[in-house]
Amino acid sequence: MATQLKLILGTRNSKLALAQVVIVQKEFQRRFPEIEISVVEFSSPGDRDRKADLRDSDPDFFTRDLDEAVVNGKIDCALHSAKDLPEPVSAGLDWFWLPWREDPSDVLIGNAECSGRKLRIGVSSARREQYCRKRFPDAEILPVRGNIDNRIAQLDEEKYDLLVMAAAGLNRLGLGNRITEHLPLDELNPPDGQGVLALTFKQGDLRFLEIRKLFVNSVVIAGAGAGSAGNITVATVEALRRCEICLYDCLIPEGVLKYISDSARQINVGKRSGSVSVPQHETCRMLADYARQGKLVVRLKGGDPGMFGRLAEEVEILDRLALPFRVIPGISSLSAATTGNGMLLTRRGVARGFSVFSARLAGSEHFQPVTETEIRTQPCVFFMGLADAPAIASSLIAEGRPETEPAAIICSAGAPEQKIIATNLQTLAAGKVEIDTSVPGLIVVGNIADEKYLYRSNGALEGKKILLTCSDALLRRAVPAVWDAGGVPLEFPLIRLVPEPGWLKNVQPLTKYDWIVLTSPSAVEIFMEQIKQAGIDLRQLPSFAVCGSGTAGAFAPYGIIPELVPEKNFGAAGLLEQLLDKVKPGQKLFRLRSELADSEITAKLLSVGIKVDDRVLYRSEPVCYDVKPSEFDAVLFTSPSTVRAFVENWTVNALDGKQVVAIGAPTVESLRQLGYSGTLIVPVEATVEQMIFALKNCLTAQRLMNLKG
Repeated sequence: MATQLKLILGTRNSKLALAQVVIVQKEFQRRFPEIEISVVEFSSPGDRDRKADLRDSDPDFFTRDLDEAVVNGKIDCALHSAKDLPEPVSAGLDWFWLPWREDPSDVLIGNAECSGRKLRIGVSSARREQYCRKRFPDAEILPVRGNIDNRIAQLDEEKYDLLVMAAAGLNRLGLGNRITEHLPLDELNPPDGQGVLALTFKQGDLRFLEIRKLFVNSVVIAGAGAGSAGNITVATVEALRRCEICLYDCLIPEGVLKYISDSARQINVGKRSGSVSVPQHETCRMLADYARQGKLVVRLKGGDPGMFGRLAEEVEILDRLALPFRVIPGISSLSAATTGNGMLLTRRGVARGFSVFSARLAGSEHFQPVTETEIRTQPCVFFMGLADAPAIASSLIAEGRPETEPAAIICSAGAPEQKIIATNLQTLAAGKVEIDTSVPGLIVVGNIADEKYLYRSNGALEGKKILLTCSDALLRRAVPAVWDAGGVPLEFPLIRLVPEPGWLKNVQPLTKYDWIVLTSPSAVEIFMEQIKQAGIDLRQLPSFAVCGSGTAGAFAPYGIIPELVPEKNFGAAGLLEQLLDKVKPGQKLFRLRSELADSEITAKLLSVGIKVDDRVLYRSEPVCYDVKPSEFDAVLFTSPSTVRAFVENWTVNALDGKQVVAIGAPTVESLRQLGYSGTLIVPVEATVEQMIFALKNCLTAQRLMNLKG
């Protein structure tokens, strides 16, 4: 295919910088063969000035010339070591981290044993200097300059006895053999960007905004509920358990933060009664920066984030930068104070509705009285009014509200099948809006219903609805991955995995086998549950062989690391190749599989003298539905059985106009046999995460090609 999109990438001209360019070119070529990247080399102030002490250098010492070239349009983007990026980046620039990371730790190079003189240690940062002064109190701490080769040359010339350097650069240049000691991260904590590569580009460049979607996750802005930890939602708990960064307010119910994992970073950005611990603009900046780093970020607010919680400001900064986000509502203090205490805001025969106000206007510290005009012109919400929508609109117009005032119909609010119709009172009153009155819905009237305020998805999946057909075990991984990519997961499991009873009976003790073969995450979960029920000591289990990293990862909760995991050619073929290479004739292998798996692996192993006990671990039962899934844009098939069940439920024609992702060759073959002739998306590795990444990649490439002009 002819190249359709050309990008000019700028880099420093050091050996390390050029090695990092090769990494980026290789990864971009794999993902976007339609893109051609040409490279322009620059020097930086840090390259030209070899005398300045890096401990006192300007923040943009190594990025200035490159980023000026981006702003001036001489190059399209610049590649940096992420730790070199100034904070904030230069005006007019945007940025993101790339996922191809190296060891973040610092290392020592040289010899700590010297006689007859004081130990001389070369450092290039105050952080490293502080560490060395503590560990080597009698040493002479000296500044060191130059690229990696220059520094090592100075060490070899005995200008220094020890150097403190980053492992990442040494590894990328193939100099890992020079490392004397890796310094533990808890002793010398590296900067966040050490070992990470970053791209800078001109603000608003649509090409890079599209590319960035592949490497960032949706920021979750969640309500913690009001009053007590019992008022938190399941969705918020799940988001907290998965997050890497949590920015939380003061007014969080006690006990909520316990849901955050110990490895996640917690940052208190709370505000209480007008007292601000972290300015709002700084909170917004942190949200955007952590998102651009590819972190899983949760912004946790007390109550409901939309109730006087400055949600709009945080959404606006993310939207302005085209960074994806989703909002999880929470139980507000309004609901806790009224519904929880019997003061029902819509008590039948007592109150038809209510108004909600802030006691103070923006920028004011004092109470501002509410006028009658304000009360009559505030937004209003109608429950159970879809069938009467024209009458409601006409009534409001008759009461003096403008015909052009925005109105919105929200059907199935909060559900995956949610539908929003943005209109105005005049159109609604004229009966020109088609409304499905068979579903629950609300009518919102007022300026807040203007279409411009509706959330947009900036993730790679752009709010598309993704039909997930996999079993419950895989859904637990697929659903959050779709959310993180900016999509909406539709859960329609089409197969049910039923453990085969008694597979452990009439087999040799597991200690008699040399290998156990499992080929799916579901198989691992079923196997481990059966082992637990049988009371078998995990230490008695033999080595495990699996077909890819997804299956290997399913062992992590049990502290088991499979010994055989193909590094490429994932699936049955790759596993068989590895088994034939690793397992010796005469060894005993226990293969556990679904009833639908073919016998090729077993037959090939038997043919070379390997003893195989082949048993069915579980059976796949199709799930039948009386209803069709709501509108969807793409579907993920994780096995041939999910394909068959889909066609039996809704026919192959239901795939027309949809993007179809198949996990591997057998699933592709099943789709073709059942009559699907459209384009298929197939991931490089047979995992649900890679399926979603492949879909993201396809959609991003399509949008990039639309921007080529």
